[in-house]
Amino acid sequence: MTDEQTLVLEGFEAGANAAAWLFNGGTDENDAAAFLAALEEGDPEALDRVPCSPLSGEYAGGLTEADVFALLDREVGEDDDDRDDLLSAFEDGYSAGAMYEAETVAAFYAGCQTAQQAESMKLGDARRIKQAAEQHVNDYFGPAKV
Repeated sequence: MTDEQTLVLEGFEAGANAAAWLFNGGTDENDAAAFLAALEEGDPEALDRVPCSPLSGEYAGGLTEADVFALLDREVGEDDDDRDDLLSAFEDGYSAGAMYEAETVAAFYAGCQTAQQAESMKLGDARRIKQAAEQHVNDYFGPAKV
């Protein structure tokens, strides 16, 4: 796996985990359905509820560029040509993961998930998110060559 693929995968998982707080066991079915419909319509208020890049520095204790680069098996210096591409890969994965989890969990609480979503919810959060992250990497870069 390339460095970019690794960071898209890691970013997806981090984004999905960050979006997990959007709903909980006390979530009203109608609220979840309204949120899901608003997401599908591209409503800015709904989109603002989905976590965005943690690298913005908006939150104390949030991820930093150094944290992202620590996920790789090599040092990434200030002058590395691919530094921005690597950060973009993580952020792209993060955004995709956050949106995936927001949609999946909203659909679950709204009771309107697809059969595939319902089945994936049975896998448990970590396994379900890992599988979705791997699928996203394949979609993002094309099928992996062994």
